[in-house]
Amino acid sequence: MTLSRELTSRRAAIFALAGVTIFASALLIALLFLVYAGQRADAADNLRQLTAYNAEVMSRPRVQAAYAEMNARISDMQGLVHAGAGAPAAAQVETALKQIVESNGGELRSSQALASTEANGFEQVRVECDLTVPASRLKDLFYAVETHRPYLFVDSADVTAPINWDTRNNIEPAYEVRFGVSAYRWIASQ
Repeated sequence: MTLSRELTSRRAAIFALAGVTIFASALLIALLFLVYAGQRADAADNLRQLTAYNAEVMSRPRVQAAYAEMNARISDMQGLVHAGAGAPAAAQVETALKQIVESNGGELRSSQALASTEANGFEQVRVECDLTVPASRLKDLFYAVETHRPYLFVDSADVTAPINWDTRNNIEPAYEVRFGVSAYRWIASQ
């Protein structure tokens, strides 16, 4: 009886050991499967990212060509100042203002370039000038400035009428005008 009990208890121990071994093996296999599945998911994600990156790299020459074309088109726009940065651009604006004032019967007395600013790929060229213009030509002067190319934008204008108008001799009064004018120059491609 002791032998049979001993055999039964050994059999039970062997079955228990076999059960624990099978359970541990199943757990190890499940863990290995999870690790492998995670690595496969990471590999698939890396492959997707690599494909997107390669597509981006392949499209880069097209994007650069489109950007160069856009810069060329913008830099050739008639509404922009095409002189160099700073003083040459201000000189182009001052020359344009002088021509506009003289074509409207006025006289440009002085002009001064103000500090330029840069924003969004453009340089804002600013000029302030003092001039006189016949009273009947003031609206023509403003119209000529606002429709000029390169585009000129009147930032400020102070108009002073003469104190005494001489109406006896049929002399047209002249207004004194102080303009603050801006123009734009493309700089993003530089």
